[in-house]
Amino acid sequence: MTKSNNSSNSLLIFLITTIVIVVVSLLLFKKDGSIPTDETEYLIAGQTEDGFEDGTYCAEVEYYNPNTGTRSPYELEVEVSGNQVVQINFGNGGWLDTDHFSPEDLDSDGQCTIVSDRNYEYTIQLVEKDGNCSQDDIPEEEEPEVLFSLQQCAQIYNMSKSELNKYMRDFNVGPNDQYTEEMCESMGDYIQEIRKLNQKWGKTQNEIKNGYVTNITRRSAFGVASQVVTIQKNGIVYQLEVRGSEECTMGTAIFDETNYDWQLVYIKQYPDRESYSGHYMRIIL
Repeated sequence: MTKSNNSSNSLLIFLITTIVIVVVSLLLFKKDGSIPTDETEYLIAGQTEDGFEDGTYCAEVEYYNPNTGTRSPYELEVEVSGNQVVQINFGNGGWLDTDHFSPEDLDSDGQCTIVSDRNYEYTIQLVEKDGNCSQDDIPEEEEPEVLFSLQQCAQIYNMSKSELNKYMRDFNVGPNDQYTEEMCESMGDYIQEIRKLNQKWGKTQNEIKNGYVTNITRRSAFGVASQVVTIQKNGIVYQLEVRGSEECTMGTAIFDETNYDWQLVYIKQYPDRESYSGHYMRIIL
């Protein structure tokens, strides 16, 4: 009888001890408020502790044009590689890739802002990986078309009065005409090209002023060929004898008008090429 009671007491003590351990564990778990796990859960599929997996993501993209102040929200697909957005796909089949912008790292919230080579800003928020995006062609909340006056467009691109007058003549427009954002951008592309051409023309004119071959006289006597080159530099005409049989060409010329000994004269035949031919010459008149 005594032995049986001892066994019962031992079992009871074991059960009570087990219950106490379980209760204490539950209390400690409740106090800590955490669930032991080997994996961290992320809000965006495709996110890892090292960033975002490579692939296609749906994203909310806000477009901003600082030239006009236009903002437009889109839902688009973006391509991610190396935790960077490397391409934005548009609903009309077009895209913008790293040929036109420098990729930026995505932060832990799946956000980044990229700036295109036309200075447009795209603020990107990843939503989900391999999702079914609506691929907008137009903003989700369509804004009224922004209109500008001709003068406002000209101010955006810092056009001078002469540039604006030339634009009005070339395109037969008036000072009271209204322009959309796209028309303003086309106006900016036009004036940039005109400025490039003017810069090249100004450089060519300066080269001509500093020396230009106006005439070449070639003679041959007793099997010996000779050449005399006429060069105008800063309004003064010089004649130079060419040494050797290699024919000289027309073009701009670089030489020292104060040197009457043999010197190397550089001739640039084509104004749109940075290539020269060299000839030894001396001033004879």
